[in-house]
Amino acid sequence: MSTDKKAINQVFDQMWEEIVALRGSADSINYKLPVLYLFFLKYLDDKFHERRKVIEETIGSRHIDNPTFYTGEGVPYLHKESRWEEVREKEGNILVNLDQAFAYIEEANLKTFKDVFKKDCFTSKDIGLDPINVKSLMDVIVNTDSAGEGDFLGKAYQYLLNKFAIKGDGNSEFYTPQSIVKLMVSLIEPFEGNIYDPCCGSGGMFVQTTEMVKNIQFGKQKISIYGQELSKSTYGLCKMNLAMRGIIDAELGEPKCTLKHDQHPTVKVDYVLSNPPFNWSKWREENSLVDDPRWVGYDVPPASNANYAWILHILDKLSQNGVAGVLLANKSLDATGKEEKIRKKLIESDLIEAIITLPRKTFYNTDIAVTLWIINRNKKARELKEDRKLRDRTNQILFVDARELGSVYEKSFVEFTEEDIALITKTFHSWRYENYSEKYEDKDGFCKSISLEELKSISPEYSLFPNTYIPFKAPENTHDWNAEIIDLAQQLTQLFKEESQLKSQVEGILANPTHHSL
Repeated sequence: MSTDKKAINQVFDQMWEEIVALRGSADSINYKLPVLYLFFLKYLDDKFHERRKVIEETIGSRHIDNPTFYTGEGVPYLHKESRWEEVREKEGNILVNLDQAFAYIEEANLKTFKDVFKKDCFTSKDIGLDPINVKSLMDVIVNTDSAGEGDFLGKAYQYLLNKFAIKGDGNSEFYTPQSIVKLMVSLIEPFEGNIYDPCCGSGGMFVQTTEMVKNIQFGKQKISIYGQELSKSTYGLCKMNLAMRGIIDAELGEPKCTLKHDQHPTVKVDYVLSNPPFNWSKWREENSLVDDPRWVGYDVPPASNANYAWILHILDKLSQNGVAGVLLANKSLDATGKEEKIRKKLIESDLIEAIITLPRKTFYNTDIAVTLWIINRNKKARELKEDRKLRDRTNQILFVDARELGSVYEKSFVEFTEEDIALITKTFHSWRYENYSEKYEDKDGFCKSISLEELKSISPEYSLFPNTYIPFKAPENTHDWNAEIIDLAQQLTQLFKEESQLKSQVEGILANPTHHSL
């Protein structure tokens, strides 16, 4: 069948309806894990049998059960008990068979899948899966797999992450909406070098980056991935998501708190893309981490809110030309106290490149207003590949107010359209690049480039709210209320005159009724 976007969405929408129908009485919050596990198992099975066929045709059948001939080519080896049809047709409880299958997968591929899978994902009483429904669910996945080609199951997995996040089936903090991720990747262009996400969730930033790397035209690019995730189950989702995109060498460390137990303490990266928890309170004890080297030169971020701890952690990771895109609650734009002091130092050190406010209701798990910060270690002019040249943006910040962009999605949310993403990207890149196809211009109500001196004169508190600096744009069809009032007054005067005339006529009739009789 055609795999254009519309056709794919139709297949996925039908798939989702069937998945929901097969939930039965299973717990809605925990249902997502077994569903995603099954899609991943089908993906592994497909890749295993593709490689098995190649081995048999090129090397010979005597090596088709040698794990080295699979893992050496980046394909996880599957024991017989872990293969799709064997699991489905094996006698006994299908739920037990599936949990055993994932245990065998981990055992055969410890380097890749150690501690990734939940031990009782299918048999847990907290979920309450129906074995018959699970077999039917496996049939749905087979039908979905056969409906497309290439990275179809990977796209289905990403679709399901999005759907489960929207429906609130489990905590959706692991998921950043796709349109926001696309915008961030489009702006930052992390197409070569090291990329890092300290709160990588289900790996959406990495997946979108690798997708765009595949699509760009200038040469073969190489990126290395570093990430960290606190939640063990979400860490597993991330590992599976990346594996389904052919990324099995990502450095994710162990599932621990990034701010307290950094898994990559010596790593410096070229790019950071991240969506840390908004306004995370009590992230440390009052007397802990006060001498942390990440805060050197700055006030210690308050224990009551981790926003600026994330900024300083990310800043510490950036190389000398490193760039970061970070999503933070709007509260961070004008926070007072220690946070204000940190913000002033960041601005005076010329580390803030752009601030972009997003529409409300773009996130599925919160209505908090959110802003995209672009942080840059080096805003001086320099040349990049393919004759691209960054202009000197020293002591300048671009402010963009994108709150009026976006379209309604799933009735309750807002997402950026491709046109919205292109507009914001064009605005930023035309401001950033010297030889961009279009010249940057300030636009009332949308964007404004501000110098450090202008910022300090307008806001002594060093506020980073874009509407502090972007001039208000009056509506194009501004109504002339003065003319309207004058016109209404004239009409009212005329009505009073007509009323007076009619009153005189009525009084005349009443005074001499016989004269006016028919």
